[in-house]
Amino acid sequence: MRTFLATVYCAVLLAAPYVSSLALPRSGDSKASCDTEPLTEQTWTSLNIDGFPKDWAPNVMTTATNNVQSLADSFGALNFFCGLDQFCNAGQPCVPVEPPAWYSLLAIQNWNNYMNSIHTAIQFSSNIISLTLPGIVSDLYPSPEDNLTPLQNIIRAITATVGIIPFSGTVAGVGKNSFEKYVNYALTVVKPLKTDKFLSWVNVGSSLANVIQDYQAAVSESLKKVLDTPVADVGGIYEQLQGGRFLGIGQNFT
Repeated sequence: MRTFLATVYCAVLLAAPYVSSLALPRSGDSKASCDTEPLTEQTWTSLNIDGFPKDWAPNVMTTATNNVQSLADSFGALNFFCGLDQFCNAGQPCVPVEPPAWYSLLAIQNWNNYMNSIHTAIQFSSNIISLTLPGIVSDLYPSPEDNLTPLQNIIRAITATVGIIPFSGTVAGVGKNSFEKYVNYALTVVKPLKTDKFLSWVNVGSSLANVIQDYQAAVSESLKKVLDTPVADVGGIYEQLQGGRFLGIGQNFT
């Protein structure tokens, strides 16, 4: 059990810096472009960027998909494509987008990087946990009277990793419901002492893979839904950026 818990904690801890390392904005101090205010939540608030979409919305052509790209296009950034495994880049201020629109694109860039990093970190965490599957099965046997505790620790570990995903709308319940479904399945494959340990290992591993697939699908669906929603609508990109939480370096986004 000690080995299993140690690996679980490592999975979560190692995933966290991997996420934050990709969610960093560019510096606004470049003299080759133009000056900007500090990349902080205070700047976002003082410039009233939360109210910016209402004023700018008439300039944005609403499309069936990827309205974030339409927003960027209205700013003059024609190649700003966000999405899963796509890394949109706001570039430097005034090249070509000027503040305050540039702050919006930078925050969108950081949000997109963050969501992609979470998607990758889920698999990263799963890979580490899967290395301990023999230990998990050993922990489950020969103590069938307490065979729920190790799987409950799996629940806590994965939930800790994906709990920081900024889900929106009805997508918020997708991952949780799928996770609970497959955890219940995992509990049903835990057999009494006579069950072959290798078969139990395979069953738990298969269940864990299904859990990870569902969580990654939920992240992907959430990301796409935000990108496709009109930018100023409920569930759109500006709702995710409110308060400037994705503008600066080293912010706690959760």
